Parts: sequence; structure tokens; C-alpha cells
Amino acid sequence: MENTAVHQVTLNVRIATAEDFTNEQNTQKYGAVFLHQSSTGDIEQELHIFSPATDMKTFKSLYKRQQIFVPMGIFELKNLNDK
Repeated sequence: MENTAVHQVTLNVRIATAEDFTNEQNTQKYGAVFLHQSSTGDIEQELHIFSPATDMKTFKSLYKRQQIFVPMGIFELKNLNDK
């Protein structure tokens, strides 16, 4: 087996908002990356891509319970650091 380099990555996330998944015309933003929070409170390590294949019943249920997280953008992080 070939040696594979493994890198650990830290990802800053926040609770998702409707704007993360819809645009100004109220159409869905496919391709958005998100993570789930488990029932134990841990954020799962698997990244999900918002797409027509997304199980919307589960997604909406998790969203209502604020268990959907999205990566923070560089400007969001900068604004936090400037405070």
C-alpha cells in the first residue's frame, strides 16, 4: 500500500440560516456544504452537499432544531476577530 499523507483540518462552523440554502429569488442554492449535529450534541465529521438528492424531511427537521451547521467564510471569521 502506498504511503498516504494525512492532514488534520480545523473547520469553523456556525448554525445555518435560510440564506445559506436559498438566494434572493428564493430558489435553492445547490452545492452548499453543511454538517449535521447528532442527538448527542456532537457535530458529525461527514460533510454533506445540499442537492436535489438531499432528504428534505430530515434536513428541515434538523434545521428547525438548529442542528445544521455551515462553514464560516473568511470575512465572518475576520469580523469575529476584529471584535
